[in-house]
Amino acid sequence: VWVRLESKPVEFDTQTQIVALLSDRMKALATDAQRRQAEKTSPLFQVSSFRVADGTLRYYARAFWKPEKDLDRSSYAVGAWIAPLPTPHILALEKRTCGYEDFECVVPNLQNVVDLGDGKTGIIVAISGDDSASLDLLEYRDGTNLTQMHKLQSIAAGE
Repeated sequence: VWVRLESKPVEFDTQTQIVALLSDRMKALATDAQRRQAEKTSPLFQVSSFRVADGTLRYYARAFWKPEKDLDRSSYAVGAWIAPLPTPHILALEKRTCGYEDFECVVPNLQNVVDLGDGKTGIIVAISGDDSASLDLLEYRDGTNLTQMHKLQSIAAGE
């Protein structure tokens, strides 16, 4: 088993379960205004599956409840690290990092997964802010979000 991003699409049933998990989390964490906005639309959604050093399957999912008006920067977005067994469950959450209403930048975006050796898994993540962007190599650990993971390298630009 190799550390890697999986190349095949995540099964529809699994995607449906993950969207339900993220929707439940949105309902619990969003403000009243964000919840009201989200109820008017379906989320934009993306999920990537990957293998960690011990061969275990993991998912990284992103959801964004896009507002009806393009200039409304208060809509809800979330990223989640997810384990599939025994049933899909959230290990850690990523908060919105960018106020713009662009799905590519509202929460961190998993770009690749690499083997760091010694049983460690690295993730390469693109993170956008309102006036900055970075590409970070971090040591992935279950149960931690990006701010808690060990950052090994970062290439960043900002105003």
